Amino acid sequence: MSVVGLPSWLPDWAGVEAESRKFDVSALRLRAQELVDLVLTEETDYLDALPEIIESAIVTPLGVLSDALDEGTDVEVIVASRLVRRAVDPFLAEAPEDLRRLIGHLPLPVGQSSR
Repeated sequence: MSVVGLPSWLPDWAGVEAESRKFDVSALRLRAQELVDLVLTEETDYLDALPEIIESAIVTPLGVLSDALDEGTDVEVIVASRLVRRAVDPFLAEAPEDLRRLIGHLPLPVGQSSR
């Protein structure tokens, strides 16, 4: 099954098969689910409290990640995680500490090295 929002042309697919064999996907799934729960849980106003630039950058990719966690393969979870990180990384300086921490657990987007 293919996760909606993960088209084959995304650069985040590059090298993902090899990465999935050396990556602790179980740990990634746990951290990614924590991130989804933190931001998208309706019981809190966490999303609304985020700076607008972060809110608009994270909503769609995080929805894709949530779908990948529910229905996707390990490879799709890695790709969706890279997508979230790529979308939010430019704005992390403005993000709350808990969001920065969880985003930091996601794999780096293609072409980005650790700082």
